[in-house]
Amino acid sequence: ETYYTPEAEKIIVDHEKKKSSRALRKHITPHEKEILRLNDSVKSRRSIAAELMISINTVDGYFQNLFLKFGVHSARELAHEVRRGDYLK
Repeated sequence: ETYYTPEAEKIIVDHEKKKSSRALRKHITPHEKEILRLNDSVKSRRSIAAELMISINTVDGYFQNLFLKFGVHSARELAHEVRRGDYLK
């Protein structure tokens, strides 16, 4: 069995999370892409729900999936990652 220092273990775990989220980004659904576009224009979740005529809970579900796929924790971080990676083409 292999043992790592806490610092090395954190580096390994962070690397695996990033690798996993990069793979998930390849599978962005059309609805998720629309959420990304609306989030990029700094719309609130409530206004996104109204514009798409879906519930706020559905919007929250899309955001949770996107947070996982991009390895982020907020809509602001998500918008930054999307702009950085040019995912709205």
